[in-house]
Amino acid sequence: MAEVKYFLDTSVLRPILVGTDAYKKYFQTQLGKERKYVSKYVLMEFKRSYIIKILNFYFVLDMPNINTIGDAMTFWSNKFKISELKAIIQFISQIITSYELINDNPKDKQMALIEIGRYVKRLEMKLRRSFLDIGKNEAHCHRALIQFTKNDYLTGMFRDFLLEFNDVQTCRSKCIIDKFFLIKYKNATEKFIADADKLENPNSAENKGFKNIADSLKKASKDKVFSCKMCEIIGDSVIALESPKYMRLEHTDHSFDHLCDAINQHHFKHPSETAIVKYT
Repeated sequence: MAEVKYFLDTSVLRPILVGTDAYKKYFQTQLGKERKYVSKYVLMEFKRSYIIKILNFYFVLDMPNINTIGDAMTFWSNKFKISELKAIIQFISQIITSYELINDNPKDKQMALIEIGRYVKRLEMKLRRSFLDIGKNEAHCHRALIQFTKNDYLTGMFRDFLLEFNDVQTCRSKCIIDKFFLIKYKNATEKFIADADKLENPNSAENKGFKNIADSLKKASKDKVFSCKMCEIIGDSVIALESPKYMRLEHTDHSFDHLCDAINQHHFKHPSETAIVKYT
């Protein structure tokens, strides 16, 4: 029997790296020790959705007027969205517990900065060493090429990375996401839009994500306007289209059921983290 080649979407890559112990164990059981593949775009999506949020918190904590970890968490909760808040509080709670830090102790602020920096460096190294790159970046996503540069200070290295990653005007000028959808995958893009228009219940949990992607593609195709911000919405379609036909796309998002079926891409939808933690 031929070995299954697993191509991971960000929704699976993330819990393998930073999920609960129960969810990590689930994926170890399901995917075993076989090699796991990703694309540069998948890695970019992970950095955008997780590492960037941690670095943003790092620089909040590093602000001169922020004296303690607790001050940083309060400021963060007032500034950012609930989804970002949840991810960071979860992460910082682990740091506090692991290193016995105290929220309201100014002396522990520097230790927290050091440990957050070390964590990001370890995570970035694990991304490079634990997963195999399929060698595709068909949209020429410039964000996907941005790496941490050598710097004597972690703060300087993180700042350089954020400045380049967040320079969406430069990044967009170097990618060909418009040609990716409007020329190379024109037929697939039109099929996504047509399939979404036929949905009987577009607002259901199973259909809503796919409908949002298709609607964004429809608007972008009409206006001929693509952006890094829009790419956050249509990212699943980029990943589906880049998926090698000889690999199985591993995911948890409902949108891939529609995207992959439309282009005959082999895929498998895993249960959510909530389902695994709650019922196992």
